[in-house]
Amino acid sequence: MTGAVTLTGAAVTLADTTATSIAGITATGALTLTSGGAITQSGALQVTGDSTFANTAGTNAAITLGDSNNAFNGKVTFDTDAGSAVTITDATSLELETLSAASLNVTSGGAVTDGGTLAITGATSISASGQSITLDDTASTFGSLSLTGADVAVIEADATELGTSAVSGTLAITSGGAVTDSGALTIAGATTISANGQNITLDDTASTFGSLTLTGADVAITEADATQLGSSSVTGSLSITSSGEVTDAGTLTVGGVTTISASGQNITLDDASSTFGSLSLTGENVAVTENADMELAASTISGTATFNSSGNAVSDSGTLTIGGTTTINAGTATLTLDDSSSSFADLKITGGDVYVEESGSLTASSVSATNLQLKADSGISVTSQGVENFAAQSQTGDISIVNEGGYGISTMSSLNGVSLTDESATGTISIIAKSPLTINAPINAQKGSLLLAASGNSASDDLTINSEITAASAKIYAGDSIKLETNAILNTESTELLVGTNYDSTTQIASAGSESAKFELVRGVALPANTKISGLGQAAIGFDSKARVTQASYAQMVDYFNAIESLVEETVTWDNIELLGFLPDHLSSLLAPQNTGEIETEEE
Repeated sequence: MTGAVTLTGAAVTLADTTATSIAGITATGALTLTSGGAITQSGALQVTGDSTFANTAGTNAAITLGDSNNAFNGKVTFDTDAGSAVTITDATSLELETLSAASLNVTSGGAVTDGGTLAITGATSISASGQSITLDDTASTFGSLSLTGADVAVIEADATELGTSAVSGTLAITSGGAVTDSGALTIAGATTISANGQNITLDDTASTFGSLTLTGADVAITEADATQLGSSSVTGSLSITSSGEVTDAGTLTVGGVTTISASGQNITLDDASSTFGSLSLTGENVAVTENADMELAASTISGTATFNSSGNAVSDSGTLTIGGTTTINAGTATLTLDDSSSSFADLKITGGDVYVEESGSLTASSVSATNLQLKADSGISVTSQGVENFAAQSQTGDISIVNEGGYGISTMSSLNGVSLTDESATGTISIIAKSPLTINAPINAQKGSLLLAASGNSASDDLTINSEITAASAKIYAGDSIKLETNAILNTESTELLVGTNYDSTTQIASAGSESAKFELVRGVALPANTKISGLGQAAIGFDSKARVTQASYAQMVDYFNAIESLVEETVTWDNIELLGFLPDHLSSLLAPQNTGEIETEEE
């Protein structure tokens, strides 16, 4: 046929050996059109029944039915060459049957569905604004997909490439291969992408999604707005880059590294069942809950950070830089943050065995742990409860710990006792327990000062030293007794032992403790020169370098003489030691029988 064709009838059949141009067809039944070349139109096609267009002459000729007044009320089948370009416009709903083509361009005023396999090697564009698009044949393949519609669902047997798309409802993609984008995706509702065992990469910086539910191997998403993650299963890595806050609306199961970058925005992943391989986070205020061991990779958080491992271990594998308060709850499990370059503003941590390193000064305003080890460059300040063993190390600055309850200074897996490591350090080490305190590992304040206190009114609030302490000066308070055990070494220039004396770490004021307090010195332990032993509010007893009494009240002199009379020949000589404010009968194991010496009493 050499001209345009106009036909009206019930069932219409047209065969042409050359290219076919349609001026208009109205068929109340089915339409079958066979052409030897391209099929085009210049007028509307109105078909009540099914429509079939065929041009399989091996010429890869196009089929172009783009009139906006077309109405195909039945199924539409294209029988064309694999290299053909197919375009169809339908003012009503459109059902596409089996089709192989180089490209497919669909514009529909109603829903778009498939009734067979679509094999499109090139671009597929489907526009059904405000209408649903459902292409769910499991064998279909597309070169790329650009979609405009309300609720959109596409299944592809091969890799899926999403071109520029606008979906006012939900988007569901099920793919047998990798899922990528080549344009911006604007999705108002939930986006569900399932590519089991395959990668998902949607990295167009202008894309936005209502929420994201993802199933894949390695997954990377970029969003220009806030990001909400629905229930997702990722066997590899998960990378989220968001211009807004990042939240979850379901359980996230991620086998590899989870990287979330939302600079200046909040990140809140608080589903209690989520698990991650490791977490690398960039954001403002960050809160993450995990139902497994938690590994914190390199992260930069400008505000607060809250991590809850649901009673599982917490560790780091990179530098953590956190500008606000860091709260970590590991229950009674191990908590280890040992990257020496990390920095925190304030730490509030709960764990069993806890070890934390920081590049600057370390402040922990609330610690609940069994064993606590801390390391910093320029000072440590800790308020804790329940700590049984403590070790700390800082180059310079002050080291201070106040613990609700008794604890011991110990040698642990990473640190030995408490020390300032810079030999010129002049800071203060303050170790305060609101119950018994035991020193079982060295404390070294270098050229600085040392304050030890076991404060409380209980008769069990003892302070026991069984290791070496080194400082220019030391003040040692005990609400009850002070005991120097076998391994005690006081390497100090001046020492004051305040027995039965409490110390308030907040007001720095001493107060009376137990009335039954005493000082105990195990035989063989040497006291350094310039040592004072006192009890709060009592008159002083003074000794000179040869252990002679130089000052005392009459009652003290009587008590002192009665206490030592039978042991005069066995007394060790102390240099520059004062016994202040408690009676000598509270001394136990003070005298070493293998030593000899003489104490003289003289009247002034």
